[in-house]
Amino acid sequence: MITIIPIRNDNQTLLGFSVTGHANSGRHGQDIVCAAVSVLAHTAVFGLERQLERAISLEIAEGKMVFELMEPPDTLTDAILGTILLGFEEIAKNYHKFVRIL
Repeated sequence: MITIIPIRNDNQTLLGFSVTGHANSGRHGQDIVCAAVSVLAHTAVFGLERQLERAISLEIAEGKMVFELMEPPDTLTDAILGTILLGFEEIAKNYHKFVRIL
């Protein structure tokens, strides 16, 4: 199962996500749930780093991706992270046996 943990500050503003595990909903290389979650997580990183040029901490390992803003959030980072959360929530709703959000 993939576990997604939103990372928030004391004001409950999104700062990033921890994404761990494997969906195991299909054969390796053909797992659409894993692919969907992975694409969303990477899109968030690309949007924050490349599009907005924000500093983030990033840890990537087998079955694990954790990223978090290193500077204060703003309306643009809120838009990216909030949109990614909506995507994660839709995947978790449609594939609840494979994805959970804590």
